[in-house]
Formats: sequence, C-alpha cells, structure tokens
Amino acid sequence: MLVVPTGMPINFHDALLPRDAGAHATAWAVPDRATRHGGTWHVMTAQADARGILAQRTIPMDHTDTSVFPAPSTGRFMREREHGGSVV
Repeated sequence: MLVVPTGMPINFHDALLPRDAGAHATAWAVPDRATRHGGTWHVMTAQADARGILAQRTIPMDHTDTSVFPAPSTGRFMREREHGGSVV
C-alpha cells in the first residue's frame, strides 16, 4: 500500500536562499568571495530552491576560509532541525 504524505515537503539547502540557489553552493562561496554563507530550511516547490523559507542560519566568512569551512556549521543547523528542533 502506498502512503501519500500530508502536509508540506520540506528540504534543507546548504546555502542562503534565494541568493545562493542551485547545486554546489558551498563550493561556490569561496570563488564568489562571499562574506557570509549559511543554511536554509524551505518548503519544496516545483522549481528547485524557489521559495517558502522556514528557517535560515548565517555564518560569516572571510578571505581565509575554504569551501570546507561552512559545512560543519550548516550541518549542525540541519541536524538540530532534524532531531526535534522546530523548523517553523
């Protein structure tokens, strides 16, 4: 039997939406000389990373950071919400 979920489908994007939509946003933060990065929980829509932001966390960056730097912090934000933290 197929169970159809009710409610909104929610996704974690490892960057700040809508500015950093798309694939490999963490890797692009360094060559783009971003001064901030982060993570976004959002409602999924037909268009990827389009809208419906539920929660965001911003991380400051500087010229010494690498594309690996934001990953641990955005990962913690993702896990907080997955394990009981409220997204909305």
